[in-house]
Amino acid sequence: MKPHRILKDFKGTQDGHGDGQEFTAGTTVPLSDQLADVVVRAGWAKPHTEEVKETDEEKAIEEAPANKARKAAPENKSKK
Repeated sequence: MKPHRILKDFKGTQDGHGDGQEFTAGTTVPLSDQLADVVVRAGWAKPHTEEVKETDEEKAIEEAPANKARKAAPENKSKK
């Protein structure tokens, strides 16, 4: 298993059996050769080396502020 940088969220299995696990964009995780072949070709991950630079999209994902809930819209009250 070699480390890979996850570029897009996906669900996969290391050995092709079972329910799989969630892989989250922006993380670096070890992937089996079989899973790495599929997800690298799909553009969902790339091999991780010390020289690998983050893309602008990856930086934006990591630097994005937490998604804050919007305030509820005011209720429409009918006039009587």
